[in-house]
Amino acid sequence: MTARRSNTSACRPARCLPPAAPKHGFDTDHWTLARITTVIERLAGVAYHPGHVWKLLRRMGWRLQRPARRAVERDEQAIARWVAEGWP
Repeated sequence: MTARRSNTSACRPARCLPPAAPKHGFDTDHWTLARITTVIERLAGVAYHPGHVWKLLRRMGWRLQRPARRAVERDEQAIARWVAEGWP
């Protein structure tokens, strides 16, 4: 069952979430809705559905950001060399 709280007593992600997710025990530095939901539950004691967390974040001005898709094998030096020497 989900508990409800007023806007003034809700955990504000800007204050609750540090810039690095590993500070809350996560392996990588990426924040996901599931992770934010977990942190809110730990800090505020309120369980939200991840979809509702997204609505709260949007109401506070947060926007979806996805990392740029890059190949694991990407060689920045080779790309720079190609642009400098072989660009038509």
